Amino acid sequence: MGETFLDRLKIERSELNEKTTGLGNFLVSESFEKLSTGNKALLRKQYELMFAYREVLDVRLELLTK
Repeated sequence: MGETFLDRLKIERSELNEKTTGLGNFLVSESFEKLSTGNKALLRKQYELMFAYREVLDVRLELLTK
């Protein structure tokens, strides 16, 4: 494959960013509003956790590329 650890980390961050952005867009959609209160709460929590994980990956990438 030829991918380094750093390459894989960048790919992971990029894929997570796409998923986080997609979920964020869904959270402000009409479809989201039609969900049950419990599902909405879980999706909001999932978004928070994905965002936090993305921030961790950002810090790791920063430390690895200094």
